[in-house]
Amino acid sequence: MTVDRRAVTMAVTTTSHPERLTGHGGTMGRRWLVTGCSSGLGHALATAAARAGDALAVTARKTADLEDLAAAWPGRIVPIPLELRDAASCEEAVRTATDRLGGIDILVNNAGIGLFGAVEEVSDAELRDQLETLAVGPWRLTRLVLPLMRAQGHGHIVNVSSVVGRIAFPGLAAYVAGKHALEGMSQALAVETQGPPPPPT
Repeated sequence: MTVDRRAVTMAVTTTSHPERLTGHGGTMGRRWLVTGCSSGLGHALATAAARAGDALAVTARKTADLEDLAAAWPGRIVPIPLELRDAASCEEAVRTATDRLGGIDILVNNAGIGLFGAVEEVSDAELRDQLETLAVGPWRLTRLVLPLMRAQGHGHIVNVSSVVGRIAFPGLAAYVAGKHALEGMSQALAVETQGPPPPPT
């Protein structure tokens, strides 16, 4: 996958945040929890955010795949093993990120896997893996992080989707289903968290 690193840098630079975090001896950046950072978009996003002065908990199934990020940004990058299909692993990842960073300001649900196959070709196990990774895992992390963000009074949740979350393509049935589910969850979440309307003027 080709990643437009300029676009990633711009996204990190322009992400709004109501306040900067005061740490020992000065001002610290935002605190991110980003899934799927072993390569591609997640890796590029983590690099750009660390370069901007932020602190990140970055995840992958194998922390060995995160060693280059941790080595490049010591003190800013916290590598965490995460298996999105496992509830206990998700809970531990959020707990570790919160303990190590002091909170979570931005959750990025980026991790994903693709599977080629028509509806009649995809097995139950393959479908379950796709939906657990693309929809259930992000839903689970969002459910775990929302109370923390509500308590601290701010936060952002970014769900990385795809054009197939809006338009179906043949031969990608399970991936299309997973991204449609993620889109639906994201839309519902946006409505649920938008807060009360402003008073009439």
